[in-house]
Amino acid sequence: MQQESLEKFSPTDRLKNLRLKRQCNWADIAKDVGLSEGMVYAVIAGKKNLSDKALHRLGEVEMAAGIVPPPVTHGVSSEAAQYIISKRADQKKGIAKLRGQVQKLQTQITAITTTLDELEK
Repeated sequence: MQQESLEKFSPTDRLKNLRLKRQCNWADIAKDVGLSEGMVYAVIAGKKNLSDKALHRLGEVEMAAGIVPPPVTHGVSSEAAQYIISKRADQKKGIAKLRGQVQKLQTQITAITTTLDELEK
């Protein structure tokens, strides 16, 4: 992932995207994210940054609006962010594989249980 692709996830762009998606005014966005309207304007103007807590709330509001928030990187380098994202993808693949194995085992357990039940008769 290149640095410019991480920059597209700036709080300013996220706030603007949220406003467009929800078709509402800045006061509504500020209220939903738990910020003052002045703080929202300051973030959009690039004069202030959002705290981690405010970024988390923004993510929650984005999800409620059907927007998938970007991965949280908290100031790590683009290389580190790329590594984290790739590891998350690897974990998801690993979880899917484990689920498949669990299903096979459940099928085998059911077959064994059925055989034992028949033997007990």
